Amino acid sequence: MRVLNKLNLRDLLFIDIETARLFDNFSDCPEEYKDSWLYKIRHTSELSNIDMSPEALWASKAALYAEFAKVICISIGAVKDDEEVTLKSYYGDNESAILKEFGSVADKLTAKRLLCGHAIKGFDIPFLMRRFIVNQIPIPEAFDVGHLKPWEVNIIDTLDLWKGTSWGSASLMNISVALGCPSPKQDMEGSATSEVYYAGDMDSIVKYCEGDVTAVVNMIKKFKYV
Repeated sequence: MRVLNKLNLRDLLFIDIETARLFDNFSDCPEEYKDSWLYKIRHTSELSNIDMSPEALWASKAALYAEFAKVICISIGAVKDDEEVTLKSYYGDNESAILKEFGSVADKLTAKRLLCGHAIKGFDIPFLMRRFIVNQIPIPEAFDVGHLKPWEVNIIDTLDLWKGTSWGSASLMNISVALGCPSPKQDMEGSATSEVYYAGDMDSIVKYCEGDVTAVVNMIKKFKYV
């Protein structure tokens, strides 16, 4: 792939995030959040067309929206000179602390170091940007892309690379299996993250998040024919 030919693996910072709905059950939500969610359902076609109760939709979909969910884990990976992948995760119940700690690292990114992940242009990056604002924490420059045109966003997204000019997309698991790489979805799936979080199993979430980062590293190596 030409876009990767001039890039060294060491020039990429691989990233993945995990999110959880702000409240475990819809009944736990303050009234203003209940009203906001009901409004969201009515005015969002992807939700209004699903034949589920507001409570069931909350459990199933709330974690996808930054207005109703929080960041519980950010995992990053870097390839060292010896090709070893170093992983670091920021996680816990305190979203503000996670964002501040990660933000201090993100602020040190140079123009040469590009963010890389799967579907991060459409999910991870904008979700983080919004939660930085919600928590009133300055947005790191690498994530402050709301004012940029699509071709000005200097991010390597493996979903875009794989999709090419087609309309269809593919999951990280699907592409990993097709490329002969280990599947990152062996122990849990992203849709279960909120349940696992509220069950208190943070270790499984960190393992899952870091597994996704490793899967993207393996994918990029395949794309570069390494």
